[in-house]
Amino acid sequence: DLTGPATATCSVVLLHDCPDPGPVVEAVVDAFQDEYDGIDRYPIDRAIARQPAVGCDLDFFYLDLCNSASVRAFRTSRFTALLMCQAGGRDVPAAKEAFEQICETIDCDISLSGT
Repeated sequence: DLTGPATATCSVVLLHDCPDPGPVVEAVVDAFQDEYDGIDRYPIDRAIARQPAVGCDLDFFYLDLCNSASVRAFRTSRFTALLMCQAGGRDVPAAKEAFEQICETIDCDISLSGT
């Protein structure tokens, strides 16, 4: 987990049973929908670590603040990686930028990814 002094947090979870990234993202989105009302969802389809990735951005209100969450997942031959970021209020733009930088720079050693 990466947590800053503001309201943002990022997590990277490695799932060694290599589940399909689509249902992994859907499970996270379902958890957000169980917790918060009126979520707007924006699908994202991009590569991360030279691997096809799926994901979405979520916007919702909580405690009268606009909140945002970004969820991405990709699979290698060794694991499925789940990347998440959540921020609220004024911290959303900086958190989204930091998360995108993480997604752009994350790399899997070829010997680990099997590609």
